[in-house]
Amino acid sequence: MNDKPKKKRVGKPSAYDTVIQPNLELIKHKIREGVHELKIAELLGISSTTHYKYKAEKTEYAEALKENREQALARWESQLEKNIRNGKEASLFVALKAYHPEKYDDKYRERLAYQQLLKEDKPFEVPARLMGKSFVDIYRDIRQGLHREYVLKGGRLSLKSTTLSEIIPELIMNNPGTHCLVVRPYENTLRDSVYSQFLWALSEMGIADKWNATTSPMQIVYIPTGQTIYFRGADDPSKIRSIKPKFGHIAYLWFEELDQFRGEEQIRDVTQSAMRGGEIGMVFKSFNPPRSRANWANKYAMTPKANMLVHHSSYKEAPPQWLGQFALEEAESLRQINEKAWLHEYMGEVIGDGGNVFENIIPRDITDEEIAKFDTNYYGQDWGYYPDPNILVGMYYDSSKRDLYVFEEEVGWKMGSEEWEMHIRRFKDEIITADPAEKKSIADLRTFGYMMYEAIKGPGSVHEGLKWLASLSHIYIDAKRCPTSFKEFIGYEYDRDKDGNVITGYPDKDNHSIDAVRYAMERVWRRRGQ
Repeated sequence: MNDKPKKKRVGKPSAYDTVIQPNLELIKHKIREGVHELKIAELLGISSTTHYKYKAEKTEYAEALKENREQALARWESQLEKNIRNGKEASLFVALKAYHPEKYDDKYRERLAYQQLLKEDKPFEVPARLMGKSFVDIYRDIRQGLHREYVLKGGRLSLKSTTLSEIIPELIMNNPGTHCLVVRPYENTLRDSVYSQFLWALSEMGIADKWNATTSPMQIVYIPTGQTIYFRGADDPSKIRSIKPKFGHIAYLWFEELDQFRGEEQIRDVTQSAMRGGEIGMVFKSFNPPRSRANWANKYAMTPKANMLVHHSSYKEAPPQWLGQFALEEAESLRQINEKAWLHEYMGEVIGDGGNVFENIIPRDITDEEIAKFDTNYYGQDWGYYPDPNILVGMYYDSSKRDLYVFEEEVGWKMGSEEWEMHIRRFKDEIITADPAEKKSIADLRTFGYMMYEAIKGPGSVHEGLKWLASLSHIYIDAKRCPTSFKEFIGYEYDRDKDGNVITGYPDKDNHSIDAVRYAMERVWRRRGQ
């Protein structure tokens, strides 16, 4: 029997004993330097599995990592605040995000940028010396965010583009998380127009060093925050849809040369593609008004819209030294040679191209107080169903001044006599002159108690009625109360032949409210001497 005592077996030292514990101070130092703990495990030659095992089992290891990680995060945050103002925060932000992705997300970065902005002496403002006097009020309106849409129209040298290229950088610098998209009809016109205009404005405002401009892609980036001004042409919609800022949203959209776009539908498509999300949002539209009042951009600017402010400017309000003597002499020379062309090109007036039937339309608000003073009102009815509408228009005529005021309308589609009667019931006590083509409809309305009478039609009645309306001193139309009448009157043009020459006679299209007005006023224009 062997009574010798057994030798105690000595186990192999663990990786913790041989690698981690002897190097705890070094590990702490590396953590403080910002080295990620998994990178340290790699340097020590242990796997991530071993690292997490000892981190869970060894309290002193876990506490050391935790304590020093928090110190590192605090130091990184402090450094991030310093670096974010000069655009050098990217690597630090990536490191912070790796440790705590829920906390250090893009919103954290955005909030930090805003906090840094608030620490500055004051938000950036366009220098007063660079603001044309005619734009002072609209500049204040934009800064206060009083409207969502701003339409800037005017003639040559009127500073529309200059002003917007100054205001937009201010908006971006003072509102972290916002970006801007500038759109022209064609991409190949961007570089030598709006892009160059922004570079000029940034230089003149003394902030060019805070922005980084590139042409491929064509954009200008605010260095402290990464906010971007994008430039795109509407001829490639896919390039607009593909814009996705890394943070925040496109809050500002500028359509330059509005009249050169295809129409409102194209503008809506671009707007819907570009502006998604965010509480801040403004759309700017600038253009030189075309000659014809029927041009879609001219009609758009003349039609009132909630939250839209329309501004008109000309070179006359710009400081002469900004424009230069040569430009001023060119403008004056054209005024002397061809005043009508000068009014259009330099003053930005819609002078017409000879095709408008009504040159006497004046859009303006007609107040309740004015309407209450109208002593004799006239009402006309034109019939339709679909796509032509039923329309009833109310107006007042000032015979002493030969001024007509169109202040009331009702429009409806796919309505029989009973539905239409309910729609216009407030006119039941008025005398209404209606298109005699719908004798049954007139009879139905008379059965319902309306004082509705047939208009007198006959040879020359259309021509004489329209000629009388066109001869009036003014036709004032409240475009808010009567949008259909307003659009028809300002868009009503003579037909033209294949060579563009005006054809004698009046077109029978898009004239339903015009006919209603003509019926209503026949009691006046048929009188001798009127």
